[in-house]
Amino acid sequence: MEKSSINGVELLDRDGNLLCEYTYSSTKVSQHHDIFPLPNGNVLMLAVNTMTEAEAIQAGRDPNNIVHGKLFNEQILELEPVGANDANIVLGMECKRSSYSRP
Repeated sequence: MEKSSINGVELLDRDGNLLCEYTYSSTKVSQHHDIFPLPNGNVLMLAVNTMTEAEAIQAGRDPNNIVHGKLFNEQILELEPVGANDANIVLGMECKRSSYSRP
């Protein structure tokens, strides 16, 4: 059984014992909202990559479309658990809102 923890993923056995955990959190990235276990044992995870206002403008974002001084780019990551506290990112897709002219 997998569950989403704050900014990461935990793998639990049927009795609720922690088997593996992976934290995906920094000042730039964090896990959010949902995960989905895959038949191959990997996990799909929704995450966000945060850009500062200056980074977003430099990447081409219209300053009038930046809310609260940050821009959040959505990510979908496929994680392959490695040991008890790590994972390989085997697939990463990102929707870069900085390239859009409208919010």
